[in-house]
Amino acid sequence: MWPISDKLAAAITFITLWLDTAALNPNGNYYKRYENTSITTPITETVNVSKKLVCAIRCGQQADCSGFQLETKNESYLCTTLPVYETVTASVVTIGTDYYEDTQKSATLPKVQSADDLLWFRGKTITDYWVKSNAFPSPLQELSMCCWLTYEDDAVYPLSYMAMTAGVLHQIVFGIFSGSFHVSGSDKSIDGFSIFVDHGWTKQPEVWHSMCVTWESALGAYKVYADGTLKEQGTGMHTGNPVPGGGTLVIGQDQDSLGGGFETFQAFKGKLAGVAIYARAITAAEVTTYSESCRLNAGNLFKWSDIGLGQLHGATVDVIQPATCP
Repeated sequence: MWPISDKLAAAITFITLWLDTAALNPNGNYYKRYENTSITTPITETVNVSKKLVCAIRCGQQADCSGFQLETKNESYLCTTLPVYETVTASVVTIGTDYYEDTQKSATLPKVQSADDLLWFRGKTITDYWVKSNAFPSPLQELSMCCWLTYEDDAVYPLSYMAMTAGVLHQIVFGIFSGSFHVSGSDKSIDGFSIFVDHGWTKQPEVWHSMCVTWESALGAYKVYADGTLKEQGTGMHTGNPVPGGGTLVIGQDQDSLGGGFETFQAFKGKLAGVAIYARAITAAEVTTYSESCRLNAGNLFKWSDIGLGQLHGATVDVIQPATCP
């Protein structure tokens, strides 16, 4: 570790404002901030620092640093740097402590290259996810979302999409909660429309399943399928309202804010493959075909091989080649 020289101190003073508004900003390109969050994981070091930038520099100098935490003291910060490739065992709401993930290092993780690959989320942590902005280029009057998965927890959310229009956040959530599918389509300014559908599965870590939901704006018509079988259908889901374009698609987490707001209990744990998203309501016959193989690479809005267009984050996400799903 090299000492901080007078020249470096001057540089720190010059760019501290930039760091606080960009690199340490939740929407910055270098560190992604999780406010009021602390991470339970092995640590590299803990030191007191006078500026946020000093902690970022210390992490940057450590080849194995995946991020850092800053606990605000009276006139200083407690800086904790965290090693890369260690399992994050828990994230805890901690007022006054922020966690910063090094997105440049996490972006160097292996990427899904083809429909024969899968993602294995080994930990249950808010730092493991895939994200793509402007995922749906234009508003949608119809939508279908499908995926293949194994799951290892009672609450797992493989897919979420969020967009903002006229200052209002609109959200789509697609997951499993306490033995049921949870599907929600809403805007955050009103009570959302959520349904819970019994999927009939037994949680087994190595057993693969397919799940699909289709939706049409005109009547708010929806259908929910498990392993190709229709489990529930109805109307009234976000009737007459399109899904806004220009939003953020996240795999592995439920968004409570645009591209973030993740919670540990909702984080995905298990394996994912063959995610398919359509800008239309697919037919029952298409759902049946999808349920027969995870390698179709289907979807006219998003297909599994498109995952290389987004960014994968986290130290406990593995790319498995080839996929072990059917």
